[in-house]
Amino acid sequence: MNLSSLGESNLNGLLDITPFVMEHKSEILENRDKKFWVTPQFMFKSFFKHEFECYSDIFNKLLMPKMGLHNSCDYRMVTFDNKTGVVTERINKENETFFMIFDIMKHYNFYNFSLEVINELIKHFCLDNDYTYTNEIKSELERLYLYDLLTMQQDRGPLNFGIVIDQNKQAKLVYYDHANMMFMGDDGLIQRFKNGNYTVQEFDEN
Repeated sequence: MNLSSLGESNLNGLLDITPFVMEHKSEILENRDKKFWVTPQFMFKSFFKHEFECYSDIFNKLLMPKMGLHNSCDYRMVTFDNKTGVVTERINKENETFFMIFDIMKHYNFYNFSLEVINELIKHFCLDNDYTYTNEIKSELERLYLYDLLTMQQDRGPLNFGIVIDQNKQAKLVYYDHANMMFMGDDGLIQRFKNGNYTVQEFDEN
């Protein structure tokens, strides 16, 4: 199944997934104003919390490859039940296995979030499980850390990136959920910047 099969474009040129969701009774009832899996392959996320969050995901989709980051989730703007949001495809394919960085930290009971430590944890995890680690993972980590620094990413926690193991047991770094870059995850902050009443103390606290 590809993304286009989830619906047809509406007058705004956005894919409307409402008929598909209602027909297939996706996992939506209790979470329909937040995020849910349309199918086991595709997740929908609406503007349920912050006004700019989904735009940030789209922006990062376009900007990250220009900095050599090619293993992000893909995002596409859609509508559901008259709400605008994004749909993203699952980070791993059917024949691949995904491990969050948090899972790897938990496995070793080691919760240091520095770049060197994360790289070493991934390397040891691959070695212990007979997966192939390459130095490209470290290079990708370095580019990701630099990218997050330059875009003021507030939410690159251990739940928002990890590794995918393909059918040949080759590991690669993957990353997703980039919505909080440049305070885009907090429309209240952005509004206070616009109004000129965002204090230096408040900036330091965030």
